[in-house]
Amino acid sequence: MPLIPFERENAREGGSPWKLKSWQTIIKDKDHGWTPLLWVVYLGFFFIDPVMSHTSLRIWLLDLAGATVFLFLYFGLFALESPRTAIHIGGMVLLGVLFLPINGGAC
Repeated sequence: MPLIPFERENAREGGSPWKLKSWQTIIKDKDHGWTPLLWVVYLGFFFIDPVMSHTSLRIWLLDLAGATVFLFLYFGLFALESPRTAIHIGGMVLLGVLFLPINGGAC
């Protein structure tokens, strides 16, 4: 079984793609448990480059906006009832490619 399934689990129900699971359900999930929260620690590496290179406020704001979008995409994989997995992962890859010129920690 893949870590994140690519098929829609609730395709039969026809529910809203924006319906959220409760945090209790996410943490009690037998496949992932609390580990989605653990991996967010590695987002800190994204901020090493701006700190070390003393970037401008504009770059800091762009980095914070990019990190926020990343977190929405990342937690959407686990919190949405019917995630569009390929879209979430594609969005994360696109963020990495777009931010690479201004932040070496992006990819």
